[in-house]
Amino acid sequence: MTSVVIDPPLTRWYCDSCHEPIEDPQWATVCWADPTSPDSADGHLQHDLPAAILVVHKGNCDDPRRYTSNQGLDLMLGAEGMQWWASFLWRGPVAEPMKFTADIDVAPVVELFYRLHVPYYEQARRHFNSTEAVQVLDGLPVLTESTLKGLIKGSGR
Repeated sequence: MTSVVIDPPLTRWYCDSCHEPIEDPQWATVCWADPTSPDSADGHLQHDLPAAILVVHKGNCDDPRRYTSNQGLDLMLGAEGMQWWASFLWRGPVAEPMKFTADIDVAPVVELFYRLHVPYYEQARRHFNSTEAVQVLDGLPVLTESTLKGLIKGSGR
């Protein structure tokens, strides 16, 4: 029986384009299409969250024609990275409040947080479509470290 190797937490990501590991965050970028647009009713910007946020290798895997905004993966890690991530939702105490559409989907932004800041999530997410993972995750309120490691190992615990 082959033993499963669990990546050290928050040290390896997987490219959303080629699916190969990203060993060094300086070799990757986080990219998205900027959905911010002018609001014709009052002249303010209408903020929306990106429909998809990808982590990809710089160069061959990123497509600036499709994803108009990007940030180096290395700049989105750690405490400063969390602050950068939070700017998707809040621009700070002195900025004009952001206006979002009523049907906003926060899932891509929240998943980016999990991918970059929750230990073992990035490796475990590669197994989320398995039958076992669907059964384990269905109705689960919190993704614990032991649950994520279990999905990686294939036990689901």
